[in-house]
Amino acid sequence: MASTGLHPMSSDKALQVLGELLAEPDTVQSVVASVDWNLFKGVYEARRARPFLALVASRHAARTTRRAESPPELTHRLATAPEHQHRDLVVAFLREEVARSLGIQPATAVDVEQGLFEMGMDSLMAVELKTRIEEAVGTNLPSTLTFNYPNVEALADFLTANVLASVAITDPRVISDPVAITAAVSQVDDDLTEDDLASLLAARLAGLQ
Repeated sequence: MASTGLHPMSSDKALQVLGELLAEPDTVQSVVASVDWNLFKGVYEARRARPFLALVASRHAARTTRRAESPPELTHRLATAPEHQHRDLVVAFLREEVARSLGIQPATAVDVEQGLFEMGMDSLMAVELKTRIEEAVGTNLPSTLTFNYPNVEALADFLTANVLASVAITDPRVISDPVAITAAVSQVDDDLTEDDLASLLAARLAGLQ
């Protein structure tokens, strides 16, 4: 349960809260829990969006992708490869990560058109997969990533057309053009929140430094 973001509470803490609730006879219904909402939201929205969770998001800032000394793995691969090879590289990367999650060998055995959950992936695996993809592309992604893009083909289309579309910005002729940077970052999926967009833009700008 803790791996889904729902943590145990100590008996002392739970009994203290119970005492406070019993002292409020007008309270009809209460729920008390120790929850990491960012993790919990990711797990429970892996298969579909949960409108209720939009109301209970963590008050803490969303997890930001750590800034490594070296460029994110996938963006580095794309930056050093011809553009016509980009999508094939994305598909190969996703196959490797899906195979890693499901314990499938070789990675080429992963059917790119078969649903991830049909192949045996569960919600926790989906969250771990999303985290590894985030690290590889250098930015945060929607909690509903595997719901909106349920197989390797769909994920590759999304990453290639949206998240990784601005790899070419590393060209020094474009760096000085803020309009070009903004235009590339704006080509993102509608499911990204304003915070996601801000993180995406920050990651792109950081990559130019």
